[in-house]
Amino acid sequence: MKRADWFKRLDEMAEEITEPICPSFCCFTQICPEWAQRGINQLFVDGRFKRRDECMWFQEYARFYRATFETSPPKSAAEFFEIVIERRAIREEATS
Repeated sequence: MKRADWFKRLDEMAEEITEPICPSFCCFTQICPEWAQRGINQLFVDGRFKRRDECMWFQEYARFYRATFETSPPKSAAEFFEIVIERRAIREEATS
């Protein structure tokens, strides 16, 4: 993933919430593609994954999150969504 894709994905998330498939303890369920969640969620259902950091998609998003916000990913998707909306408003205000 490229940094430009990350911000595009955050903007898409702010405009259109997707229906999460993966467990609610993953804060990135609203931005992770449904096709990826369908495949990964089965690993949680089967018990092969128990923690969100076992998911390769979480690891990738978390890396970008840490680089962007300089902190660890939030505990929930709702918390993450609030941060995204706040940052988007700040960015739009700065460009106005």
